[in-house]
Amino acid sequence: DYLLTLKAGSGEIRFHSTVGEDVLLSGLLVPCAALVEFDGTVAVRNEGIDITADDVTFHDAVEVTGTGTVEITNDDLLILDEAADFVLDGSFTQNGNGTVQTAGEITTSGDSIDIAGVMTLTGDVKLDTGDGSGTVTFSSGVTGDFLLEIAAGTGDIDFDSTVGAGAPLDGLLISTASSVTFDGTVAVEARDLDITATNVTFHAGVTTTAEGTVAISLAADGSLTLDEAADFVLDGSFMQDGGGVVRTAAEISTTNDSILFADE
Repeated sequence: DYLLTLKAGSGEIRFHSTVGEDVLLSGLLVPCAALVEFDGTVAVRNEGIDITADDVTFHDAVEVTGTGTVEITNDDLLILDEAADFVLDGSFTQNGNGTVQTAGEITTSGDSIDIAGVMTLTGDVKLDTGDGSGTVTFSSGVTGDFLLEIAAGTGDIDFDSTVGAGAPLDGLLISTASSVTFDGTVAVEARDLDITATNVTFHAGVTTTAEGTVAISLAADGSLTLDEAADFVLDGSFMQDGGGVVRTAAEISTTNDSILFADE
């Protein structure tokens, strides 16, 4: 139950077994390394996990208790394997100049999830900040032919760049959020674009293929805003329901599928 600090300079740090399995570490700090790799599970408490390295890989699950946070600053690549689910009592932050490849889930207890680099899905992924006001922010693009599911409680979700550019997502499901904002284009396939939130805003175009549909459900006091550049070109239906109002300057076209607005 103490803080472990490891400095490797341009060297590598490899954990071939578990970290904190029998007795949780208070925290894990890696201020410098070329590579950090975890083969087993990781469990720490209030001092959290703070890693700065070129490449970081997690092959198994991570648990942080006692309001501990996770911050990973990678210059090259952060990999979260399918078994590398993060269950955190604090926030998750990925920053630095690197990218992210992930098939792992991240769950926090009402705390934010921030992804700075381009995130490529290598499996279906769920991000969940719980019932509180934890936000989810993507500063760069999100890509990969898998389903991305996000639950943000009463927090906001911000896509500061594109979604599905180059490699469309198989689907995007947002089950809870206060406001959802898309600054860049959105492209999804057969598992649809399905959003439930108080307010939803699109600043750029949306495309679905493989019969992918769009369903947007608003709160009674919410709004859907489609800017002039936010044209929808869909291979499936478009439906807006719930409460709120709709403000649009965009076009919506489908391949002989329905377009339904429930509100004004």
